[in-house]
Amino acid sequence: MNIPTSLTLFRAIASPVFFILYLLPSVETKIIGFLIFILAAISDFLDGYIAKRLKLTTKAGRLLDPIADKLLTSFALLYLSITSLVPWFITILIIGRECLVTALRLSLMRGKESVLKPSQLARIKTACLMFSLTFFLAYDITRTANPIWELYETIPLLLNIVLLLVTFLTLFTGAEYLIWNLLPGRQKRQ
Repeated sequence: MNIPTSLTLFRAIASPVFFILYLLPSVETKIIGFLIFILAAISDFLDGYIAKRLKLTTKAGRLLDPIADKLLTSFALLYLSITSLVPWFITILIIGRECLVTALRLSLMRGKESVLKPSQLARIKTACLMFSLTFFLAYDITRTANPIWELYETIPLLLNIVLLLVTFLTLFTGAEYLIWNLLPGRQKRQ
């Protein structure tokens, strides 16, 4: 197993660990969970960078990387909806799209050597989603510890506006995958 695949597996394993730590009722466990989330999010950048730079890309890595991303973002969204920081409809839309694209990816790779590659817009979507989830998770720790000023209560509203924009981008990229890979007469993107 090469370094990029190891980083991807770390991200997949770290996802439920950070989720469980956030569910525990102490600020300390949330801080540890937050650090694990940050390391997992950084591993998303590093695995791709190392794989391309050192020419270590593999079919397994191209398949596992987006699944590990989806695990990390899905666990974060589930936690944020459980704690009422993110509306459930956003979590359902994003996780639903992720499941649909994963199913499409798996069905297209059956019997083929290639794996459906994420579009550049989908990569931007993932980065924006990770970034906004990081702020939500940090906010959750600080609001638990001690809210400091009145403006503090507007932060979830601002974060939800950003997340709503990311949700639209998520749905758009999901439609993009469907159009390019399922409609007759369209060239399949590999």
